[in-house]
Amino acid sequence: MTTIYLITGFLGAGKTTFLKERLLHAPVRTGVLVNDFGKVNFDGLQIKRPGMDLIELSNGSIFCSCLKDNFIEGLVELVERSLDEIYIESSGLADPSDMGKILASVQLRLTRGDFAFGGAICLVDALFFPKVLPKMVAVERQLRHSHLVVINKCDLVTLEQLTDVEHVITELNPQARILRTTYGQLDWDNLKPEVFAIADQETTNKIETRNKNVVLQLIYEPDEADFRAFLSAIGSHFFRVKGLIRVGGQVQKVDQVNNQIQIEPYPLETGENPPAALQEINRLVCLTSQGLESISHLARMADHYLPGHFKLEM
Repeated sequence: MTTIYLITGFLGAGKTTFLKERLLHAPVRTGVLVNDFGKVNFDGLQIKRPGMDLIELSNGSIFCSCLKDNFIEGLVELVERSLDEIYIESSGLADPSDMGKILASVQLRLTRGDFAFGGAICLVDALFFPKVLPKMVAVERQLRHSHLVVINKCDLVTLEQLTDVEHVITELNPQARILRTTYGQLDWDNLKPEVFAIADQETTNKIETRNKNVVLQLIYEPDEADFRAFLSAIGSHFFRVKGLIRVGGQVQKVDQVNNQIQIEPYPLETGENPPAALQEINRLVCLTSQGLESISHLARMADHYLPGHFKLEM
């Protein structure tokens, strides 16, 4: 019997960090299905390891008709491998309101093997949650359709702010268990979700409502100060910016949520020929918060801070 877990949470809440921590202690036969909003699945690059059963679905939400059939087929494929556990890391913009229907479709298509749903785990960014909840219906839906809510980045807020966040979550989903953490670190063996019935709704993830994303490809290695200034200038126009960039003579992982910028060295794996990450270096995936206005702003700021260094891919 395979147990399936769904991990949700808005952009930058810490889903990938949480999943990486869990995979360190997961059973040997574990499968992962990673969904990313952009054309490049950087989360898959971070999680992938030799021998892992990994399926990557990019450029949309697995709950949207654009990827839903692939999502169902991917789950069927993983369940039929008789794995112990499967983890689904959804896009930050995913609305999982019809997860029950999806699991029912998986059950109907299985030719061998069986599964049980272990619950939906929602990651919440304690710092940005009050800002994104009123703007993004997906955030509310993620919470309402969760069995366990993990408030992450608790070290970035006061105790009063944290209490306010918990109060809002409890109002949205009084049955869900709420836990606090930093860096997604939890004692998994003592926190497996208690699965209770949640009525399905029609998902709001549709092709016509899908947020636009653009890829900025750097042609030359930028000056580090100019690159940081560029990121600061575009933060308010994008929900999320992430990628692998060679800057300062080293490959760096860039992860930006609004104006919170994180740049850290990214170790390239050895043993692959070539390492998968090499194919994606110098590409930034940017998810717009204001549509074409965001893309126009991106082009202007790139012209100003990185002249002659970039190309835009729509």
